[in-house]
Amino acid sequence: MKKIFILLAIFLTMGLLLGMLNLAKPAHAQSVPTIISHQGRLLNASNQPVTTNVSVVFAIYDAASAGNQVWTETQSITPDSLGFYETFLGGVTALPSTLPNPSYLQITVQSETLSPRLQFGSVPFAQKAGSSRVQTYSAQRSPTQAPVTVSGSNPPTWNAIPGLSTTFSVSRSSTLDINYSGTILGYPTAGVHTFLFVDGNPINCPGGVADSCNPGYTPPNWVRTSNVGLVDVGSGSHTVEIRFICYGPGSTCYIGEGFLVVRAYPQ
Repeated sequence: MKKIFILLAIFLTMGLLLGMLNLAKPAHAQSVPTIISHQGRLLNASNQPVTTNVSVVFAIYDAASAGNQVWTETQSITPDSLGFYETFLGGVTALPSTLPNPSYLQITVQSETLSPRLQFGSVPFAQKAGSSRVQTYSAQRSPTQAPVTVSGSNPPTWNAIPGLSTTFSVSRSSTLDINYSGTILGYPTAGVHTFLFVDGNPINCPGGVADSCNPGYTPPNWVRTSNVGLVDVGSGSHTVEIRFICYGPGSTCYIGEGFLVVRAYPQ
């Protein structure tokens, strides 16, 4: 049966902000850490999560199509109840000391090669080192979230829908990489805004505004969102939250299953 792969979290980087300062420097190859962190999600042809063990072949190429394979390994992966999985590339077969820049990851699940290949960015790598103390925090929503019906006429009434949050503590200043993946439905003409909050403060998502965490929304389509923010925080306790707003008189919004993942990278 055909599998559909949805990327939850792109390849993450230790010292990401420092690495960004070097993006303007030309490079043909880049040093590679021992292990690269990778997350994803597997759905079957019926758009249902794959929860059984599958054989996955990861391969790195120097081109978006065709090209030369520079590394490969096969892993046995068992996604969770929502189809999400997390793994580390290089755990089976050691990564080469350098990789082409850019590089592309090809994923093959149960002999089916998924397309397109995933491009590593200019600073694509996350090292799972004993001294790095990278911490991962997550929150998960059941797919049985009750729908919200919008009332009013003009202007429309905005109804808040409970979101996802995770609270944690870090011992030193850190960069948070925040990722959300979930399903959002507005029917028949409702709109849904997705907001990211860190310690109660709204954070701009890619696109420049706090409610742009769900780009490409066209009712009544489902929306899936990921890689919603990079935020610097100090030491101590922090809360990361995804909130939803439903709008559009006489319409109904439904927030389905979702998964919030936060990684804290010590600075």
